Amino acid sequence: MEPTVGILGLGYLGSTLARLVPWSPQSWGTCRPSSYPAILTQQPLPVVPFDWTQVSCWEILPTQSAILILTIPPIRDLEANQIHLKQWSAWMREHRPTCSRLLYVSTTGIYPKQEGVWTEDTGEEPDSLSGELRKQTEDLLGETFDLQVVRPGGIYGPKRNLWQRLRNGQAMPTSPHQPTHRIHVEDLARLIHLLILKPELPSCINAVDHQPLPSLRVAQWCAKQRPTALQLENHGLLAEPETDVPFLERKISNQRLQSTGLLLRYPTYQEGYHSLLDEPLNQLRA
Repeated sequence: MEPTVGILGLGYLGSTLARLVPWSPQSWGTCRPSSYPAILTQQPLPVVPFDWTQVSCWEILPTQSAILILTIPPIRDLEANQIHLKQWSAWMREHRPTCSRLLYVSTTGIYPKQEGVWTEDTGEEPDSLSGELRKQTEDLLGETFDLQVVRPGGIYGPKRNLWQRLRNGQAMPTSPHQPTHRIHVEDLARLIHLLILKPELPSCINAVDHQPLPSLRVAQWCAKQRPTALQLENHGLLAEPETDVPFLERKISNQRLQSTGLLLRYPTYQEGYHSLLDEPLNQLRA
């Protein structure tokens, strides 16, 4: 029987988790109050309108035992984020003691943008505010919860990917010297499901596929596969930037992910984007 989970944040990843896994009937998820009740018909789980930053909203969280999956990003201020996390953790410990197990979706952005191979045991400090916030959140949640951490690279999948951006005429990340580590949203959901089922697996895992590649190169590959699908005026988005910067030999290890036995359905960008090349264009709102 599938476990009972509470998915804090039914965004892109949270909604995929809710849809792909047949969680127990007692499971639930949260959304921003501004998205409720429109989101109700789109989710297979009961939905709770919840603002994580507002203390007055915490009481609405269900009281039954559940494994929490936190996908909500941190507050973008180190001091405010620290105060918030300590306050919420103390409240949960007192008022929801049966929800003591939590899986936090962090990011590979905690690793410095420097040459080298970065593993889950890397001791270097983040070199960006977003990385510092994620690392701070990991550390503080670990003081209260039985914590598992997943650190995904760039999450992509249906309706949210470089091919959609390119066809919509949106600017491309133009850093051919900077490798991007990525993971298909469905593979990320499968990994999270596995970790929920097997708490004995490593408590921190990088979720990245087997072939990091600059985003510009991925977009160029997509255009080569479907040359007639791209409007003429958007071809300029694939132009090489006029810079002479050496390639950054930075690699995030996924050895621990491989040790779990999970076989990625989309082991590289080619398998992942091949499945997305013919999806309908998700038109931007005016």
